[in-house]
Amino acid sequence: MRPGLNSGSAFPDGYYCPNHEDVTLYFFDSGLDAIAKDDAKVRVGFKENEGPQMVCYCFEHTKDEIQEDFKAHGESRIEVSIREKVKAGSCSCEFMNPKGNCCLGDVRAEYKESEAAEAMTA
Repeated sequence: MRPGLNSGSAFPDGYYCPNHEDVTLYFFDSGLDAIAKDDAKVRVGFKENEGPQMVCYCFEHTKDEIQEDFKAHGESRIEVSIREKVKAGSCSCEFMNPKGNCCLGDVRAEYKESEAAEAMTA
């Protein structure tokens, strides 16, 4: 699977590498050299094994923060907050998120992971 970056991205012919164990962040069809996670201006959460692991780059929410929110409230209050800000036009995911797209799917995945973990311990 080779998900493309949004056309508004700085790398319109680039693809991000979703494998969190691979140091490659972007690779290109055009023959340009790949870009490694250490070349990024921000810490790339989905490429890190230790915290803080940024999930929402526009509003700076980490994996731990999202999971703690679920444990404390049993719902996705951060997700609701992000959705409201997106609706108000206050995000720039296509430029802020190294994946080049909206973080809401990743935020939702973190809540689902928390739900699954809680179900296993119940």
